[in-house]
Amino acid sequence: LDDLKSLDANRRATVKNTVDEHLRHGPTIESKSRIKRLRAMAHTQYRFRVGEHIRVFYDVAGDEVTILSVVTKDKANAWLGEFGVRS
Repeated sequence: LDDLKSLDANRRATVKNTVDEHLRHGPTIESKSRIKRLRAMAHTQYRFRVGEHIRVFYDVAGDEVTILSVVTKDKANAWLGEFGVRS
């Protein structure tokens, strides 16, 4: 993902490790702090929080997880407004 290139090396490694750990085995299991289902959205189904400052938006179809974007928290709402599809 090109979005990862905009992050510094430490954040990039954290995102890769955390995404691998959580999204590989339970991408649709919601939690209060990490994974949130975006109920008003038809496209961009989930938001995954990595630490305090990074948000990963993704969709799930069957067993396949498609990461749509990795953005900083301050850009998350703008990204959803531009690329999210409401249901």
